[in-house]
Amino acid sequence: MIDAINVIGDASHVYRTVQQYRDTGVDVPVIVPLTCVGISELASDAHFGVLVEDRWQCRGVGTQLMKAVVDEAALRNFGVLHADILTDDASLLGALRRIGPLIVSDYMEALSVDIKIARREE
Repeated sequence: MIDAINVIGDASHVYRTVQQYRDTGVDVPVIVPLTCVGISELASDAHFGVLVEDRWQCRGVGTQLMKAVVDEAALRNFGVLHADILTDDASLLGALRRIGPLIVSDYMEALSVDIKIARREE
């Protein structure tokens, strides 16, 4: 069983490498020499998630992982991505706004966010 992979490269390379393992049903954290930095996931229903270790937040890791998710979504011809976030996470909401137009629905302590993305032309 594979518990972790050590990947050095740009976010797209990291995402593709992790996705290769995930396609076989294995969840794999990304390891940067002895430190788990972050992981992103794009589900078949266009829901996505990004998790970045606290000490690596506000350093562009999450942005790079989100860009990789958007690129993969465009390859899969998703027109919209879906995410659920906490209502008080203003920095994440701002980052999502930079991806594309948002439709935000408020559900008590969480927001459901739909992000329109450009489809990739072949």
